Amino acid sequence: MKNINVDIPLNQFVAISGPSGSGKSSLAMGILYAEGSRRYLEALSTYTRRRITQNKRSQVQEVRHIPSAIALGQRPSVPSERSTVGSMSEIFNVVRLIFSRLGTTRCPNGHVIQPSLKIAQAMDLAGDKMGIITCLTCQVQFMAKSAEDFAFNSAGACPECYGTGQIQTLDDRKIIADENLSIEDGAIASWRLPGRNFMPTVAAHIGVRIDVPYKDLTAKEKEIVLHGKRAKYAVDFHTSTGRVFSTENTLYENAYDAVYESLKSVKSDRAMAKVNSFFHFSTCPTCHGTRLNPALLTQTVGGQNIATVSNLTLGALEDWVRATKADLPDEMQQMATILFKNLLETLQPLLELGLDYLTLSRNGNTLSTGEQTTMTVGQYFNLHDVTIKVPDNQITAVSGFSGAGKTSLILDSLVPAIEAHHQHEQLPEQVTQLTTDLTSVVSIDAKLVGKNTRSTLATYTSIMNNLRKLFAGLPESQAHHYGIAHFSYNNKEGACPNCGGLGSIILDIQYLPDMEETCPECHGNRYKPEIEAIKWQGYSIVDLLALSVEEAIPVFADVPAIQKELKILKEIGLAYLHLGESTPSLSGGEAQRLKLATHLNKKRAGTLFVFDEPSVGLHPRDVETLVGVINQLKSKGATIMMITHDLDLMTNADYLIDLGPKGGSQGGQVMAMGAPFELVASDAESLTLSYLRAHFKKFQLTTTKVG
Repeated sequence: MKNINVDIPLNQFVAISGPSGSGKSSLAMGILYAEGSRRYLEALSTYTRRRITQNKRSQVQEVRHIPSAIALGQRPSVPSERSTVGSMSEIFNVVRLIFSRLGTTRCPNGHVIQPSLKIAQAMDLAGDKMGIITCLTCQVQFMAKSAEDFAFNSAGACPECYGTGQIQTLDDRKIIADENLSIEDGAIASWRLPGRNFMPTVAAHIGVRIDVPYKDLTAKEKEIVLHGKRAKYAVDFHTSTGRVFSTENTLYENAYDAVYESLKSVKSDRAMAKVNSFFHFSTCPTCHGTRLNPALLTQTVGGQNIATVSNLTLGALEDWVRATKADLPDEMQQMATILFKNLLETLQPLLELGLDYLTLSRNGNTLSTGEQTTMTVGQYFNLHDVTIKVPDNQITAVSGFSGAGKTSLILDSLVPAIEAHHQHEQLPEQVTQLTTDLTSVVSIDAKLVGKNTRSTLATYTSIMNNLRKLFAGLPESQAHHYGIAHFSYNNKEGACPNCGGLGSIILDIQYLPDMEETCPECHGNRYKPEIEAIKWQGYSIVDLLALSVEEAIPVFADVPAIQKELKILKEIGLAYLHLGESTPSLSGGEAQRLKLATHLNKKRAGTLFVFDEPSVGLHPRDVETLVGVINQLKSKGATIMMITHDLDLMTNADYLIDLGPKGGSQGGQVMAMGAPFELVASDAESLTLSYLRAHFKKFQLTTTKVG
């Protein structure tokens, strides 16, 4: 962004538009949000500010009259398994307080004690008397339940599942990938986990045949594989080059131990997902999925326990509030009014946003962002006996109301089913049937590419590797004994020693935001001076990384490996990016297209590409470019599925699967399935089709009546 001066009216709804990469996010997030939040934090104490991540001061001359700011991202992070709609919205905090202060409780001897001000007052006492109440029937004294006691992430957690609502058991079906395979060919799925690929060799050492189908092993051999003793052996390992490595203390882990031991040492989310695939998650038999200690369920408000209230939809909470107030004694009405007013004020925005079908107990991480492939699903989330058909080498749009089951159907069922099918593993539990010729799945989203500024356009593609080889092969490089590593700013051989190849240095100035300055040694070029001095056709590697894709194409006319990739980048509309451009700074649309670049240079028959709401945040011109890129994938033989709400993408699809009729418990059904133009012309009814028909009429698109 350069020489921009904008006036943004306060108390107005302001839209910032423009093509991907034009600076929308830089203005909205990098300046307005950053400055609004930074100035708010400046009002806090130094002690507090040191414990909060602060935004750097924006690189602008001035920002005047900006209020404090809140940001809602396009792609919010996925909540943990411990998050629910109630905890995320903070409604459950108020509900817990209501049960603590307005609840009908029971003494240890089972006598019912009606709510009263005396009980509420006891909860506010200090010291040993806090929360102590006396049963009027048997005179026993006991501790009343506080709001904290009703928290499933704290004192109120179920003792068996620890507040998750689920128990985890190893799924025996997942251990053996395919009994028709031999062990050396991968029959034991758990021995494919990281660090366990040498187990077949150890098994062979202790008497198991690893070159015959698993089903043909003796009972004794299978016992060793599945339950063999955990012990150390002296084993000889033969490499592909004929060398032999001998070890004295190689630990043997049987097929089950391999999973449990991996679970103890796993660190990354990706590795955890792989280990979790061996487990079956079922409803906790103690709390029945409520997450709460069953002892808490004796306390009621309005005749309902806290688990029952948690299972109410947000739209039904108002009825519970009215029923509760009608049952309470007069002395409790004022307190009830205050508590329920707080509850309803928090609830109202969610109802206005159309989320009345959600329940407080709904898991946060389940919320919504061939010939033929046929898949049938048993009830899963809100899907009800759904069967879909996806045409091969076509573009399929999956549409429907938010919460209708699109993500559950495609990302949580179809994608893992195809992956399991290709690896000869069991289908996901909820998938009862899959018929497909597809062998792989590629998921494409608009999340950031690369984790830090070391990731650039050149390093994300193969351009950087080819550049390094090019420079390492120059006579001058060979004379100085410069290898490939010397032309990487990520290696000490080539990186500027002052900034470590970052091109900038970070200065910690305590309670103020960190300051980032261009490296005074390499001036942001990342490399050592002697590396930058090596030239190819008059260009240093720094000069080449400063070129845009458009500028670089003629420069590499005689280097086919680089030229081919540059032309693909131009075809997908990224010709203006520089080769050294930091990928985390790319917009969502740019990141999405960059991910596709690596898939456009080879045949893609047998591959399913899944796009999750690919047009979110994109300019209409960028959507047009995206459709062109998707059609290029189709020309390579790929099968494409798009989860989308975009009417233009639905129009450009070959096939449409619409779920509904609405969301949550009112969703999970296939409302329409077929070619969009035929569906619009048919008598099929759905909320999506009504909007699509209006869209066709607006742009005078021709439909043909079928049947």
